[in-house]
Amino acid sequence: MFGWCVLLVATALAGAPLDDSARAMAGLPVADGSPLAPVTSRPRWAEERATVDKVWNDYVADDLDPIRAWATNQTATLPGRTVFYPFSGPDVLNAVAFYPQANEYLMLGLERIGKLPDYGPGEEARLVKDMQLTRKAMRVVLQVGYFITMNMSAEVGTSDATGVAGMLSWFLVRTDHELRSARHVTFDAKGRLIEADAQKGIVPTGVEIVFRKRGETQDRVVRYFRGDIQDSHFTTYRKALWDYVVSKGEVLTYLKAASYLMFTRSFDDIRALILARSTAIVSDDSGMPWHFVSRGGWETRLYGQYHKPIADFAGRCQPELQTALASGSRGTLPFDYGYTWYTPHMVVSVRAPGNPIGTPVFDRSSTTGLGVSCYGGRTVVR
Repeated sequence: MFGWCVLLVATALAGAPLDDSARAMAGLPVADGSPLAPVTSRPRWAEERATVDKVWNDYVADDLDPIRAWATNQTATLPGRTVFYPFSGPDVLNAVAFYPQANEYLMLGLERIGKLPDYGPGEEARLVKDMQLTRKAMRVVLQVGYFITMNMSAEVGTSDATGVAGMLSWFLVRTDHELRSARHVTFDAKGRLIEADAQKGIVPTGVEIVFRKRGETQDRVVRYFRGDIQDSHFTTYRKALWDYVVSKGEVLTYLKAASYLMFTRSFDDIRALILARSTAIVSDDSGMPWHFVSRGGWETRLYGQYHKPIADFAGRCQPELQTALASGSRGTLPFDYGYTWYTPHMVVSVRAPGNPIGTPVFDRSSTTGLGVSCYGGRTVVR
């Protein structure tokens, strides 16, 4: 599928190959003969590895294994090979768990990109420190299943290791993937995706990692792009990124803990894109408003039970969704999910046969368009 992958130039590493560097940072054994093999046999690294293993193994047992089992019959069979995950931060972990069938994962967020893992045999102290920093940055997502925005601004990207590039690498190797190649990327003046090199004055706006499941032969790719995607920025200052997303055509959209941004007029263009181009949309109540998928054109499947929004988003209640879940839920979710992870729910919307993929219409304005709010216990769209 990705024959062009052989043309990618892997990030130049001072010591170990990319995959070994990522594995060492994630507390995993490296290849025999790796420059990092002596480092990973020392007590400091082994001690930190034991701590990471405990946190990770608890998460796998409580959430990741249940997600994989549930997804086998629910989301892994949805149509689409390109997963579109706006408002994602570095959360490739859930994207791959829910959609193991995808070939490409396209992620958007505001979090700093950072550097790819790169360790030499004499850098034990830096490696162990980075292991500790990444564990700290990931502790919340491994506890409740999503990144908290305030925590991300304080922890994601505050070091080389905890940028999105490092965290994507950590999640991928921890879920038994091999990193094949990686590069920082940006768009040139003609909107083409090119390799970036800050030392040459080409500042990266994204990172691209080619990976595959260990023991398999099919390469897959994740691309994360940093940038503001509200209407006044996405189609103007970030137009190359917008055009790139549009060029992907049909996508399978995934939304989780999305801060209810697409309830506002400021983000109705990205909402329009998702509604026009998605073969399916998987969301909690904070992503795609129920109003837009419940009035025809979509076949909806509901899981779990509704819980009012957390205090930070008190004005985003959806009484219609609450009623729909109360009468039409297909059962509880066996894992934590979204802001109300203790009472999770999920809406799976599959495009109906009479609702063809279309061309999105953008207003390119943060002050016009439709917004969704909750007043007096009822949904108001205006």
